[in-house]
Amino acid sequence: MQINIAPFDDFIHRKVASGQYASPSEVVCEALRILDYHERLSRAQFDQLREDVEVGLASGVATDWNPEDIKREGRSKSQTRK
Repeated sequence: MQINIAPFDDFIHRKVASGQYASPSEVVCEALRILDYHERLSRAQFDQLREDVEVGLASGVATDWNPEDIKREGRSKSQTRK
């Protein structure tokens, strides 16, 4: 299988010329490592999101709440601690 890297040719050659990489092959290998890392990270984030949704669904039926009641309760607890 032939890969067309022509659109990235200048970028690859600039990286090699900078001394950061010894060869175009090293640049491509680093790009593939980054792609692999990105895919694994995305998969882990998706798995975490799925787990969070499952936890939320298992927590029961949502109930109505009033933000003012929550603030009042928090302030009351804060005063009690002082």
